[in-house]
Amino acid sequence: MKITFEKFRSAFDNEDYTYSELVHLFKALKSMDNESRKSFVKWFFTGELPDNQVEGISAEYLINNLNCKPLNAFIILDWLKSEPETAKYFVMKLPILFNSQENFAVDNNNSGEENESDFGEITD
Repeated sequence: MKITFEKFRSAFDNEDYTYSELVHLFKALKSMDNESRKSFVKWFFTGELPDNQVEGISAEYLINNLNCKPLNAFIILDWLKSEPETAKYFVMKLPILFNSQENFAVDNNNSGEENESDFGEITD
């Protein structure tokens, strides 16, 4: 199974993501390790979250307890594999970041510098 950027964008178009965020997330998900990418692709098509844990943390925990969006949860789990200490520190700070009044704005201006067909696909 594979996910093109067009399919990815249309799936999350009604979510609270800017175009720039979707591009960034797509590229991050595409660069995850094979196991993480396979779990993401399965979730994308079935809605089933993986039941595995990385450093004692699961996607379900990140989503239900720390209010992560599913896309971010998959990226965090992959990060926990490659940089466990740094990622665990970040995960412990998530409640503080999410409860902050600070607005983390991202430029959603599609300048046309990147061609979506060059993004490739996320494959399992």
